[in-house]
Amino acid sequence: MNEAYIDETYIEKNLIEETFKKAIEMADGNVEMENNEEEPSKNIKIIYPCYSNKTKRISEQEIKQLFIQTLIEDKKNNFYFSVETPTKLIYKFSKQDTEGKRTVILPLVGAGESANVDLCLYKLEESKFKRKHLIEFKANPPAEHEIKKDFLKLFLEEQEQLNNYFIHILDSANKGTLKAAHKLKDKGDKGDEKKSIIQKYYESWKYCTDPKEYNHGKYPSKNTITIYLLIIHNQIAIDKDKTGKKPSNAPAPSGYYKITLTPNKLTPNLLNPLTKDDWNPIH
Repeated sequence: MNEAYIDETYIEKNLIEETFKKAIEMADGNVEMENNEEEPSKNIKIIYPCYSNKTKRISEQEIKQLFIQTLIEDKKNNFYFSVETPTKLIYKFSKQDTEGKRTVILPLVGAGESANVDLCLYKLEESKFKRKHLIEFKANPPAEHEIKKDFLKLFLEEQEQLNNYFIHILDSANKGTLKAAHKLKDKGDKGDEKKSIIQKYYESWKYCTDPKEYNHGKYPSKNTITIYLLIIHNQIAIDKDKTGKKPSNAPAPSGYYKITLTPNKLTPNLLNPLTKDDWNPIH
């Protein structure tokens, strides 16, 4: 059994799934709000703050901190880590006009400056720290250009075969949130706000694997990206009752979808609808 496979299995079961358990445990109790009837977690000290309108703010910061906590608590792994890790390649994600206003552009590599990756896992090899896995964290339905930026960094960095991760947390999801990419219409769903998260993944990965984009030919890569999409309350995963209907009062279960993106391939589980077989419940 090779080291990459051992790493992949260990990271998924001991780091990512344990992080997700913490995120679920704190989801409703660890919230800055008055008269919260849910009990806060005794094991997790981080909380979700609230906006001025008293709604809960979920960001990538909480899930990143939970992952770091899990990584440090787990004494069996031999990883070191850095946060906001500078990239070795240079990127350009926006441009500035003559008045100093910045606008978003399609991500480019080989121009601009070094970017950052949220977290990098290292191993000590021959007295040197070697980058092994790059991780980007996301929360809520992000803009498509934000996913493109992260995918491009995860796809191109290191110029050798790395297994990298895109860890994404949603408080809830329904059929519209997870609409399959094959339903993306050429004329209809052009607007970013009309695309599902899966469709944004699809468009972003297609951009990363298209040889006509972002100087692709100069930067060949063998990296894979594994998406872990954690959903705290998944409305479409509620089991149907004997009549074939979903109970209206059934609690929405928690769990994640796993999608692996392989170089030069548009993976089928981005094109086709996610099914119950793709769902990994966490109790």
